[in-house]
Amino acid sequence: MESEPDPTPARFLDLGVLAIETGGREQRIGGRQLATILGVLLVDADRQVSIDRLLDALWPDGSGSTSMLDSHPFRLRKLIEPTRRRGAAPTVLLSEARGYRLVVRRPRWTRCASSSR
Repeated sequence: MESEPDPTPARFLDLGVLAIETGGREQRIGGRQLATILGVLLVDADRQVSIDRLLDALWPDGSGSTSMLDSHPFRLRKLIEPTRRRGAAPTVLLSEARGYRLVVRRPRWTRCASSSR
C-alpha cells in the first residue's frame, strides 16, 4: 500500500529557535517579524488567520499596514516551498479572503510531538 503524499513539503520546528526543515535542510527563520507571522500561523494551523490578527501581532501599537505585511507571506512561501515553480499556486501557505491559512498535516505533527516525550 502506497502512502499518501505529504501535502506539507516542510517540517516546522518550534522547540527552541523557530525553523523550517525542507529536503533534510534546516533553515532558521530570520527576523522577528517573519518568525512572529509563522508562529501565529502555526498556532492556528489549518484555520484562516486574518490580516488584522497578523497586523496586531506584528505592530500591537496599530502602526502597521497591509502594505507593510505583504512581503512576509511571499518570503515565508519561499522557505516553506522552495521547489515550487514561479507562478504555481502555493499548497501550504494559502491566501484567502482577508487572511492566510497554513496547511499542516496534523498526524505527522502529532507524531513528532508525541515522540519527544
